[in-house]
Amino acid sequence: MLKGWRDLISSKKVDEGHVWDHVKPVLEAIRVSLPAYRELPVVDPSTRRPAVFEISSSRAVWEIPLSGGRACFMRVDRTNFGNENQFVVFVRASDFYAIWRAVEYTKGREEPDRPPELSRIPLDRKWGWQAKCWAEGKSNPVPLANVTYHPDYGIGFNDGITRTLWLLHNKAPIFPVLVRGQDSAFGLHETVGDSDMACESLEQLFVDFYPPQKSATEGTR
Repeated sequence: MLKGWRDLISSKKVDEGHVWDHVKPVLEAIRVSLPAYRELPVVDPSTRRPAVFEISSSRAVWEIPLSGGRACFMRVDRTNFGNENQFVVFVRASDFYAIWRAVEYTKGREEPDRPPELSRIPLDRKWGWQAKCWAEGKSNPVPLANVTYHPDYGIGFNDGITRTLWLLHNKAPIFPVLVRGQDSAFGLHETVGDSDMACESLEQLFVDFYPPQKSATEGTR
């Protein structure tokens, strides 16, 4: 996407008015993304990061710090197949929201399809369910949002938009999302991920905590 704008701007075949028609949406996208850095927590070395609260052979649960010393709990479940191709990425909220909102703006979609302004998040049509969704805390952790990423098309969702808006509204500085595909996961991690937290596949995540056990006869031969 950015390469296309650069090539267009450097082309001698377009007039100034045509170039401005393409540059203006980019500048407007930057403008609408700036509140992310004014209103969401800035990540620094002192930031409290998500921590593993519980892990078993079937699921992992994280405690996610929120504003005011609060916390919420999120989980990912291990499946019977494909765990090596699903990754947990810990994203910085301010960067995640800024990129999500900016890139969606440049696509020219109708307003309802764009991430809302931070002050308007509680007006989301599914917001009324969120209090109940998160109320059970560690006894019933909320599933990670299922996110997509492509360098040309930005951030997308298969599931979990309202959950993500809830985390942003409650000022979680960093939170985990689930991404399918190594290229997408590593691209998202490089763009908006927290460098202090590893991007791992579910297979690796569970192996790290539950390494394969040697059989009783192994090593005795």
